[in-house]
Amino acid sequence: MIAAMKATHDPQALSEHDQEFHRRLALATGNPLLVAMVGTLSGLQCKLTCAAHTYAGITERSIAEHIRILEAVTNHDEKSAGQLMLQHLEAVLQRMPRGQDPAAPVPKSDFEQALSPR
Repeated sequence: MIAAMKATHDPQALSEHDQEFHRRLALATGNPLLVAMVGTLSGLQCKLTCAAHTYAGITERSIAEHIRILEAVTNHDEKSAGQLMLQHLEAVLQRMPRGQDPAAPVPKSDFEQALSPR
C-alpha cells in the first residue's frame, strides 16, 4: 500500500490506499474487534482524509509515518508500533483541513454513504 500511495497523486486513490494500509495492519493483529472497528470506520475516515491529501506535504508525511509503523511491526516492536500509530492518528487529526471538524456531527446521508458496502 505504501508503494501504491507513492505512485499516485489522486486524493481519492491516496485515501483508499491509506485505508487499506490500516485495514491490513488491523488484520495482522489477529484481533477481530480491531478489524471490525477499522472496517466500520474506514468509509468515514476515507471521506475525511481525502480532502487532507489535496494539501502539499500531507501525503509525504503520512507515507513516512506509515513506513515507521510498518518497520516497527516488521521488527516485532509492539511498544514502538503502538506509540507510532498513536502519534500517526494524532497527526492525522492535526492535518484535517481547516473548517473540517472530525468531531462535528456527520449528516445522516454522509454517514449512510460512508458505511454502505462498496
